[in-house]
Amino acid sequence: MEKIGQSVDLFLLKAGLKEQLMNRDYLALWSKVAGEYIVHYTRPLAIKEKKLLIEVTDSTWLYHLTLLKSRIITDFNTAAGCKVINDIKFFNADFHTRVSLQEKNLVFKKEEEFSSEEENITMDHGEEENLKKAVLLSPEPFHPRLSKFLKKSCLYLKQHQKKGARTCHSCRDLFNAQNSREELCPHCTRMVKSWLKVLKIFFKRTPWLKYNDILQQYPSLDDKVFCICKNEIINKYKRRLLKILENKRADDKIKKRVLYRLVQRYVLLVEAKEPVFIEQADMIRALQDIPDLYLYLDNSR
Repeated sequence: MEKIGQSVDLFLLKAGLKEQLMNRDYLALWSKVAGEYIVHYTRPLAIKEKKLLIEVTDSTWLYHLTLLKSRIITDFNTAAGCKVINDIKFFNADFHTRVSLQEKNLVFKKEEEFSSEEENITMDHGEEENLKKAVLLSPEPFHPRLSKFLKKSCLYLKQHQKKGARTCHSCRDLFNAQNSREELCPHCTRMVKSWLKVLKIFFKRTPWLKYNDILQQYPSLDDKVFCICKNEIINKYKRRLLKILENKRADDKIKKRVLYRLVQRYVLLVEAKEPVFIEQADMIRALQDIPDLYLYLDNSR
């Protein structure tokens, strides 16, 4: 059963569904946090960027819930067992009187469109074999439904990839890229930008910091986001080093002094080692992508 759970978790992660399922579980906590009476006038919509979106059908309740926002945030995170949200947005919307038939027709229409489009998309032999192996890990009564679910999910992903969707390098969800250089979905792009500001301060003071060192102070920091941010900072240092190295007009002494200072920080950042532990081999390995720089510094000694 443990292997089945690991296989399902891996599939959900690759399909970009794990975060959605987790958020759905967290949304289910709203009835417990709000209470039976308030639930009648409210409905949780989604959690986006640690912000809980709630529809409120009564303007009076909207006013009172806004006043109690900080307390509700604390109660919600306590019920979840971790810091899931840091803000709540209440919307005034009379969802009780909405016409649900129109929404249902829209869902059915989307399903029909997908069914008709997926007829032109098939799984290759390797994908079918992997699917069969994954299904065999589950109890036999679950085989038909699990096989159908995995196949439909695979075709769904291939359909969107055929239309030009790309897989986000961080959350593994599909997104429509605006250009060929985009590697992150809009949500992860915003998240990386916000974390970059924080990590730049840390790396400026102590370039050798590792993920576990920062995790103690920021438990919500994801390891993939950390790696993306660190690579971005490393690439920025590399571009700066190359720009100074290629500058032929700069005074040679000043140029070497600036390069030495930047190289020291660059090596500490790449190797993630404290200065006392840095050896010659570490410097060579860190600068292997910039061989001209290493030769320039080595000849100037």
